[in-house]
Amino acid sequence: MKRSRGFAAVAGLGIALASMVVWAGGPPNPTKSDINGNTAGGSFVLFNNAGLNNTGFGDEALQDNSSGHDNTASGNAALLGNTTGGDNTASGSGALVDNTTGSDNTASGFLALRFNTTGSHNTATGSNAMAGADNISTGGNNTATDQILYEIKPGKVVPR
Repeated sequence: MKRSRGFAAVAGLGIALASMVVWAGGPPNPTKSDINGNTAGGSFVLFNNAGLNNTGFGDEALQDNSSGHDNTASGNAALLGNTTGGDNTASGSGALVDNTTGSDNTASGFLALRFNTTGSHNTATGSNAMAGADNISTGGNNTATDQILYEIKPGKVVPR
């Protein structure tokens, strides 16, 4: 009787080990990049894309991107209108949604830098940061935290 229990335990361990998932070279990747280094996840992400090294996750992220490069968009409609802008990072629903040709922008938060179209070198952090009608849409070198806008001038940061 002892012998059959030992055999059952060894057999059970063998089955358990055989059913474990083992990957050679890392786990499978359900979102592989294309030949141009672009990676997409979600509906209409990178829908019109011909650019290089773009990453979009979320419904309509980077949807209108035509030749923009090295952009990262995460969130519903993040960087939706971007066409040729490059080196932008948008994280949050609607972040940089109206950006078309602006480059080197960073927007983090719901609708951050919403109305920026061609402005470059802007940073907005927080919900609606630089999203109001009084804020820039074409300017550059601005920083905003929450809804406060700061202009960076040589040697100082000035509230706008």
